[in-house]
Amino acid sequence: MLPQTVQHSWRYDLTLLQALNHAKVIWDAKSKPKGLLGGHLNIRSIASKPDQVEKLLTGSNLDFICLSETWLKKTSPPAAFYMSGYKIFRRDRSTGKGGELLFYVRENLECKQIHVQVKLEVEIECIAITINLSPQMSFILVGIYRPPSSDVNFYISFKEILRALNTLGKEVIVLGDFNINWTDKNNRKKLKEITSRYNFEQLINGPTRVTKTTKTQIDLIFSNKPDRIIKSFIFVTGMSDHNLVLIARKLNKNRFSFRKNEEVFYGIPIKDWPRFDHDLQNEDWNALYCVDETDTFCKSFLEVIKNVKDKYLKKCSFLKKKAHVPWLTSDIWKLMRRRDYLLKKALKSSTGNDMHLFKDCRNKVVKELRTAKTNFFIDLITQAKGNNHLIWKHINNITRKEKGYKNYEIKINNMITDNESNAANAFNGFFKDSVNDLVVHFGCRTIEIRCVDLMKPVLRLSEVSQPEVLNILQGLNSSKAQDVYGFDSCMIKRNATTLCQPITTLINRSIRETVFPDCLKKAVVIPLHKGGDQADLANYRPVSILPAISKVVEKVVATQLMDHLNYGEHPLNPLQFGFRKYHSTETAVCYFVEQLKGMLDKGGAVGAIFLDLKKAFDTVNHNILMTKLSSHNISTETLDWFKSYLKNRKHCTRIKSTMSSFLDRSVGVPQGSVLGPLLFSVYINDLPAVCPEVHTQMYADDAVLYVHAKTSQRAAALLQGACKFQIG
Repeated sequence: MLPQTVQHSWRYDLTLLQALNHAKVIWDAKSKPKGLLGGHLNIRSIASKPDQVEKLLTGSNLDFICLSETWLKKTSPPAAFYMSGYKIFRRDRSTGKGGELLFYVRENLECKQIHVQVKLEVEIECIAITINLSPQMSFILVGIYRPPSSDVNFYISFKEILRALNTLGKEVIVLGDFNINWTDKNNRKKLKEITSRYNFEQLINGPTRVTKTTKTQIDLIFSNKPDRIIKSFIFVTGMSDHNLVLIARKLNKNRFSFRKNEEVFYGIPIKDWPRFDHDLQNEDWNALYCVDETDTFCKSFLEVIKNVKDKYLKKCSFLKKKAHVPWLTSDIWKLMRRRDYLLKKALKSSTGNDMHLFKDCRNKVVKELRTAKTNFFIDLITQAKGNNHLIWKHINNITRKEKGYKNYEIKINNMITDNESNAANAFNGFFKDSVNDLVVHFGCRTIEIRCVDLMKPVLRLSEVSQPEVLNILQGLNSSKAQDVYGFDSCMIKRNATTLCQPITTLINRSIRETVFPDCLKKAVVIPLHKGGDQADLANYRPVSILPAISKVVEKVVATQLMDHLNYGEHPLNPLQFGFRKYHSTETAVCYFVEQLKGMLDKGGAVGAIFLDLKKAFDTVNHNILMTKLSSHNISTETLDWFKSYLKNRKHCTRIKSTMSSFLDRSVGVPQGSVLGPLLFSVYINDLPAVCPEVHTQMYADDAVLYVHAKTSQRAAALLQGACKFQIG
């Protein structure tokens, strides 16, 4: 990268020696300058060093950092680069290897990504964010990566970006790998002309990429308000062949709205839980039992719980724990520190022997990290003893699945907004419309309900006892996700004994009156970012949270329905592997592999089509579903209960503490419900019957159609014909 040959020994290069002695600024809290500390590092692939990057961030004084050459793609999973305690902003290449930029900013800093409104002749790798220190004070960080192969068009585009930023009248800090050697006057001439024109001053003084024969200053930081920069630093790290360049930006404590690294929420403080439990136990439920209608009974029951909870509801907070890499032991950390020490020593002495020692230690760090990580997961899987739920619970906790900064700056009518109320309503409408658009293509069919065959086992929902309900309550997952009423499974489970009697009464009334209460049909939807542009509504998936009480009612019905489907005259298809006892992804894969092996042993050709049905649960036609339920010999009264369960459903979207208005949902089975997956299994149960010429295997909304034929052409023709099926 544009090296400059060193004609003299480095032994007496003061700027280099300074670069080797800034470790305390990063690692020692007492040595941190009184300001924001951040900078830039060319990481050369973050995917190969996630543990080391996490250690650098979570164990250091860094408030922000820009990483260039992350080598991430738009398809790179968020868990690959998520770091606890930091917000993430990224800019990926759509094609080609290399490049890419990523910003990490501490969560306690208020910040957001901005889009510089400028038309460029040639697109350059650039990302900009604004950090708000107070309502009156903010500054802009701009990350830049210039590939070595860039031509003169880079300067034209860079000039336009600075011009656009200059019109904002803000403090701007530009940092990145420019691949322009600042120590070479001829090399830096064009860049200096542009930056000087807009009053930017280059802050880094010293080599940022040093090899055995070269030293160059290509990682640069510019500021148009250099008086607000306390000091600049260069830190040698063994993670990359580039040095980490840093600056400390002044902070005025009187103007800086510092937010602690804490989570704020409304809930019951731990010290008040015993009082809440006591008050709930002393509630007189007798007045409820005089209520006639199931709906009214349920509303009154929920209101009693809510009134007790509201007495103790307060604004709570807790400090977030610092994340750690569980397999990065103290011995490996010491080895990493020794690696960095050996690199510094090699750069000082410029001897081949010292450089060889550094490389050996660097390779050992990589090897030890890989071994420790492998052993960690082997031990985790061994200790789980086949409990897949426990395994994935640990893995998701480590990989931070579905966590991270939720940036709800979204595009509505081509305008970016961060208003939570507007965003919540936009998400809610989008989630409904995206389903309706699909349903329009399917049309609506009315199918006659089949008569019950009294000569065969008929499913009639039975009332339940308090011990049965208590067992269900005590077996609830300990989720703290709050429903539309502010209740969660933890609270219900904690008070299982107290709530058992009224919930049992509610369930039995629901079964007798064939009515599922409307107040249990309201879902709260949380948008989770899938990847891609965070401003695009289409890049979010909805996760529904149903009332905690509804899952108890559903569990009772689901148990009876599953028993009927498993042991009745009209069972589920044996090739449906989803959501069934003694069935799993493992059994599904093993069966499929064995089938393929048997076909291949016969010769000829085997073809397969793997199906993932789009919004499968959301687009279930209620009329078709009721017909298919009736084909399993279910009584009219029970079918009426299922009709009541499906109709009049509503959903709203919640962003942080802001709720959208409610919208009706007239199709689909409830996402996040207990009954939903089972009802969908019934809905798709006859897929093999409508594709008789091919083999069919299902796992909920995933399916595979496969066939054996004498020729590949015949196999393709059979599969093509099978794809014309219509469920129902």
